[in-house]
Amino acid sequence: MFFVRLPNLAVLDVIGKDAAKIAQNLCTANVESIGPNHGREAFITDVRGKTLGHVCIFRNDDGLRLIGAGANEAAGVPNQNTAIAAHFDKYTLREQSVPEDRSTQLAGVIVADELLSKLEGSIATLATDTPSIDLPSVSFEINREADDSIPGNAYRVPWWSGVPVLLLVDQSQIDLLIDYLLSAGGIEASESEFHRRRIENHFPWYGIDIDSSHLPQEADRNERAISFTKGCYLGQETVARLDALGQVQKKLVTWSLTCDSQPAANTELRDGDRVVGRLTSVALGPGHHPYIALGFARRSHFDPGSQATGVTESGDSIRALVSEYL
Repeated sequence: MFFVRLPNLAVLDVIGKDAAKIAQNLCTANVESIGPNHGREAFITDVRGKTLGHVCIFRNDDGLRLIGAGANEAAGVPNQNTAIAAHFDKYTLREQSVPEDRSTQLAGVIVADELLSKLEGSIATLATDTPSIDLPSVSFEINREADDSIPGNAYRVPWWSGVPVLLLVDQSQIDLLIDYLLSAGGIEASESEFHRRRIENHFPWYGIDIDSSHLPQEADRNERAISFTKGCYLGQETVARLDALGQVQKKLVTWSLTCDSQPAANTELRDGDRVVGRLTSVALGPGHHPYIALGFARRSHFDPGSQATGVTESGDSIRALVSEYL
């Protein structure tokens, strides 16, 4: 029965009749097959096939809404919307589509499965759909006893396991939304709980786990975020070649860590004298492994059961094991 307020989200509206056509040419998902009020996970790729952005693309009456990780000030990473909006502008000729950054206007809360059934009817309907790569969305309006109305949009997102739903409202109404969730029996959890759950679900956060130096396949989200049958798009040649040859040399894996103190991001993992991995996100873990992490592994350590070692900043030894997704 908990929820998490998300302080940094990237929300980009691409408005116009040709929005889906333009997005189809710039990303790995088959955008033109997305139905109204539904979405897909996708990578926005440049001409070299590198990842300019990682978002969920939702289709609505005005065009598209792209939602993903916002700015990561601690790591010096700007809002990915800056690069994505410029990318859309660069490759829009006579077609009609206009990117509008809504990141500072809208605020988001992610709600766990258990709380959904307690919420306003249209939101609760998202809990009844079977999880798949197809992501439904609905608009909602919450009417409070004091005649305060909270309009917004709810989106199924693949960030956690189960059926998590993102609620987006105007920034001016985020406190009202929090009060509503508390009154429905919700418990507000910290942002660290959000990241723990996405690590468990093997979901990379742009600017933390992946950035514009990575190829889409290196994030290991192929089945959910890459269509290999949609036809040509910018960077498709690189993506298709990697699929045909199977030659990606590093990819994101889930690491189970045994150590006495929490390792920092960018901690290197070794097998003998060789660096075989690098941690990107770390959180408290379940069971006999005190910590879990997302991090890159070299090709020699892709398989579950592969082992490596490292050292924390405080000098504690790390035993690392590539695990199945939790």
